Amino acid sequence: MPEVPKTHGPDRPGTLDPETYESENHESKPALAAYGPGSTTPSQPSIQGPTSRVESGASVTFNCTSDRFSPRDIAVTWWKDGRPIQPLQTTVLPEIESISYKLLSTVEVQLTKEDVKSQLVCQINHNTLRSPLKQSFRLGDVVRVPPNIRVETIPPPPIQLNDTVTITCNVENFYPNDTTVVWLENNNKSEIGTDEPMTQNWDGTSSLKSSLALKATEERNLSVFACLVRHNAQPPVNKTATLIIRAQTEGDESADIPGPGEASIFIIVAVVCLLLVVLVVAIIYLVLARHHKGKDPTSVRLHESEKTSGATNQLIAYKFKIIKILKAKKKIERIGIKEQEPDPNNVTYADLNFEKAPQKTPRQVVEISQQSEYASIQAAKPPNNDENVTYADLDMVHLSKAPKRPAPKPEEASSEYASVQVQSK
Repeated sequence: MPEVPKTHGPDRPGTLDPETYESENHESKPALAAYGPGSTTPSQPSIQGPTSRVESGASVTFNCTSDRFSPRDIAVTWWKDGRPIQPLQTTVLPEIESISYKLLSTVEVQLTKEDVKSQLVCQINHNTLRSPLKQSFRLGDVVRVPPNIRVETIPPPPIQLNDTVTITCNVENFYPNDTTVVWLENNNKSEIGTDEPMTQNWDGTSSLKSSLALKATEERNLSVFACLVRHNAQPPVNKTATLIIRAQTEGDESADIPGPGEASIFIIVAVVCLLLVVLVVAIIYLVLARHHKGKDPTSVRLHESEKTSGATNQLIAYKFKIIKILKAKKKIERIGIKEQEPDPNNVTYADLNFEKAPQKTPRQVVEISQQSEYASIQAAKPPNNDENVTYADLDMVHLSKAPKRPAPKPEEASSEYASVQVQSK
């Protein structure tokens, strides 16, 4: 078989027309007389296919035959929609020398629903022919495309009592056109169906619609309607729809099942509400976090004031101890014990073993003046706090008539102590 040149035929881009192929690859043949009295031309080829229609998707075998030709040499080519296809087998009989011969060529084709308009061509070429002989075969004569069936109810169920409902059977994309539709209501044939005119599709298939209009009565509730389709003498195929009817009640309008548009609105509203809740929770969390980082100064000072109340109670107890010390000093003076002249810089400290308070607890100072001999216990001002001051001044005990002098400024150190200074009379 000669190689097919890559040219464009008249029918489809990228395909070859059989006549164009022969004119480009074969020279004109001489007349029959040039081959002598024993030469004969082949008969017109014929194509045999399946005797009945075959459903799309199946593979089918086709045979091309021609006879009464001589000499034995002959060429055969198969084409489908302008494209060459390879034959399964080509045989010339008999295999021995004879005055005439017979050709048998076989090809296999897988049918599709697009083959409704397809054409198969068998072409033969012999030395006795001035031009090739061809025979075509319409694949639409053997292919069968079954219909797609859909049943829809308008309006969709559930349907209000006494409303009008339309049940439609859509029979789509079938070939050939011999199709009938029958309606069954609870397995009983219904005579109220209406068929619309059949429509032709671009690929050669057809479609049609059959509708059933009825009133949704209480007796028809849960009735089953079947669309029975019989195509090309094949067993019938059916699709069913169940009629669901409900009675109208007071306030039932608001309880109707939402359609697709209403359902979409509900979903959008739900998403927006969820986002708002998340936003509110996030704002509350940020407010609480900021509140914990910076508390109110007034509440902090009040808390610290409560902590210093225990230290104030201890100061009162130390006051009475100092009073006892002063009384003992006075008793010593009465019995005439002379003491050394005091050094202004000489201070006798009495460590009363104050427990160390926390860092922000006020310092306590107890001192006896050189000139006015008194006991003073002070709670110093806490650092970095100018609003809350706990102060205890125990200038209640005077051991002489000398004028009092202001209490000395507390030590800068953070240790807590009480100082006692005694001046001899």
